[in-house]
Amino acid sequence: VQEEPTRVPAKMDLENADELGASPLTFSNRAETKTVNFTADGDWYIRIPKECDWLKASPASGTGDATVNFTTSLYEEEVPRDVKVAFVCDDLEQKAILNVTQLQKFILEVTVDNPVLGKTGGEFTFPVTTNGTYDVNITIGEGSEANWLTCVESGNNEITFNATAIQGKRNAATVTLTCKEDPSTVYQFELSQKNLQLNFTHPEVHIRG
Repeated sequence: VQEEPTRVPAKMDLENADELGASPLTFSNRAETKTVNFTADGDWYIRIPKECDWLKASPASGTGDATVNFTTSLYEEEVPRDVKVAFVCDDLEQKAILNVTQLQKFILEVTVDNPVLGKTGGEFTFPVTTNGTYDVNITIGEGSEANWLTCVESGNNEITFNATAIQGKRNAATVTLTCKEDPSTVYQFELSQKNLQLNFTHPEVHIRG
């Protein structure tokens, strides 16, 4: 009696997947399109939860190996959102899972009530409002003393600078904060230092006697 051949279940593998078959895909808060490559033994389709209206796949079904475009819509909230995307091949749900995350809208702002720092120098701290992390870059103004301003500490709540005592007439600097998670989010402000000296001229007094 001839044995019937054993049917091998269809299989799909995502590019860059871990040992469990899962692969991450991260978007910024803007409307974006990213591609995902995978191999497949048969007919397949992509299953995105119905309640997820911010992620689209194209094509959403096909046969064999493929490249699929995933597109997000603009997201204005300040916390990230995520969804698990499943893959079905020959009516069998695969272990391949796409973990999609769309990052929040990043905010970055510094409150500078007085941008003119004291001429004797010292440390100056300003409040920071952000939901991410950031890099600090200081550009010393033309004609200013080299390295008169440095950043000594930066965090989610405040940023602290150290200024040297001014020797000339005026120091200036442009401070640029750049969000690490979203480099398109930038905040820039100016700080300066002035050495004002008041000269009093006494009028001459002539006494006749």
